[in-house]
Amino acid sequence: MWTFLVPAVLAAAALGGGYLLGGVQAISRDVCLSDAIYDINGKSPSPVDLPTYHGPRLTRQTAGAYYAKAVDASRNDIQHALPTLAGNDLAAIHEQATIVAKAMNRTADMLTARTWDDLGYDVTDALDDIVRQYGDLAQDAQYAAASVDVEDANDLMRNLITFGNHADAGLRDNLGLPAGTPFTPPFDIVAVADRGIYDAAANDDDRSINDGKHIVDVTVRSNAVGVVRSVSLSVAVTSAKGRTVGTADGGMDGLALAAGQSVVVPVTIDPELATSGSTLSLRTLWMRNGSSSAIISLDDADQTDQADMADGDAADGDSLSRPGALADFRLR
Repeated sequence: MWTFLVPAVLAAAALGGGYLLGGVQAISRDVCLSDAIYDINGKSPSPVDLPTYHGPRLTRQTAGAYYAKAVDASRNDIQHALPTLAGNDLAAIHEQATIVAKAMNRTADMLTARTWDDLGYDVTDALDDIVRQYGDLAQDAQYAAASVDVEDANDLMRNLITFGNHADAGLRDNLGLPAGTPFTPPFDIVAVADRGIYDAAANDDDRSINDGKHIVDVTVRSNAVGVVRSVSLSVAVTSAKGRTVGTADGGMDGLALAAGQSVVVPVTIDPELATSGSTLSLRTLWMRNGSSSAIISLDDADQTDQADMADGDAADGDSLSRPGALADFRLR
């Protein structure tokens, strides 16, 4: 409770002080709430330095197992925190963000407690990048743990999901390890149903905005802590031949979804794109809780995927892009 009240009081005092004392300039024109929050939170974290390594020297035979152990040392704590970081319970966010910071530092410390330089530049260069990312995210988590703005936690959640699913793929390949276990975003796609072409007249519907559109109902279950007021999503449409042909969107407002509850989101697709056998890949999902938006954007989550999208080809097997029921779904 005090974690929330003290920053809130300080923010109010900062604003009130501006009015009472006048400040340097008139607060009504030159100072806004975001400035007051910035003054309380302080500057955003700076990127960490290039890591240094010490300790026992690893070989090709021992490096893979040790790397996997170091990553696993933080994974469960991060996964457990994601639904809270997507919500708006500031006290719970502070607690979980602190745990995430400690977990990220734990893995970074384990990785730098060994010497890797006998494994070649392909490993050491990739490892440098990954250790720095662990350090950067640990600082971001520490920042979110003291922030009065829940959007800092929402941003951290999104960055953790992207990092955990893609950052170490190349290094794992170099070390002979299988792909890592992806983090689970704070939502599930529990069902997808092809409703075909919508006929407004047949449904006695004077709201003809969807008339003639191909409708796919996507059932989204929220796992975020707190109440979700709206859910929107954007998907890529990929033909049966494996070429990405366009995008489609859908959304529902006026909700009051608690964790574990679901909503059916109608996605409207241009019928020219909705050919038989086509698949849908999630690009972006927004869950708004009134005070902030938890956004999971997959547009830059995987550079290989983006290169394929630019060429018009679909990337296969991306557990983020085709979660849950989307994995096996095809248009009729």
